[in-house]
Amino acid sequence: MARGRMISKTLGSSLSFLSLSKDAGELVDFSRILFVLLVANADDFGRLEGDAMTVKLRVFPVSDKKESEFSKALGLLESHGLINWYRVEKRQIIEICQFADHQQGLHKRTASKFPDPLAKRRGAKGSSRLADQPTRICNLYETLFQEIKKQPYLATDDQRARDKKASKELCMAYEEEEISRIIKQFLSLPENHPKLKQWEGQSKTIPMLLRVAASIAEALDIQGVVA
Repeated sequence: MARGRMISKTLGSSLSFLSLSKDAGELVDFSRILFVLLVANADDFGRLEGDAMTVKLRVFPVSDKKESEFSKALGLLESHGLINWYRVEKRQIIEICQFADHQQGLHKRTASKFPDPLAKRRGAKGSSRLADQPTRICNLYETLFQEIKKQPYLATDDQRARDKKASKELCMAYEEEEISRIIKQFLSLPENHPKLKQWEGQSKTIPMLLRVAASIAEALDIQGVVA
């Protein structure tokens, strides 16, 4: 196993990394630091022992956080698509998502001592992550809405269902990092902007964003997904 790992410079603008601020609370900074240390300690397949106590002792021994806080942080990292945290034959294992995409020299790797996630054995690699993209976009939108508009994003259950449907369409048209840029530009538009005239006086929603996303993307020189 390598003595160190590459940390991509895109991590700081990752939607998953950003969305931790939505529900990690006081553990947000700790969770982000822990993720970087997990990457540094992973084997050539991005895997390592995953029970909270072992992670504390091997990965971050100088931390004053409790085992329960390590466990909560790992759960947050999994729910935001940064790690797979799974159990095989009573053994808890962590796998860094998209690990190979950001590492060099992995062509010489042979086999991991940690078993694959069961989902991969069933041939479902990556399917849950792809299915969760609209949810991550909805979470990101709420986070950015509060940061930019200085007020919480309030929506009924029906509105949230429409938001998720619109988010799914955005995911089909643009990469996640591009959607983040489009959302920021959309939420920064003044209320009297010509693009928003038809919704004057209404709170900005994701379906509204979808209607104007193409023109915003063009202004930002975003090409979108090419089929």
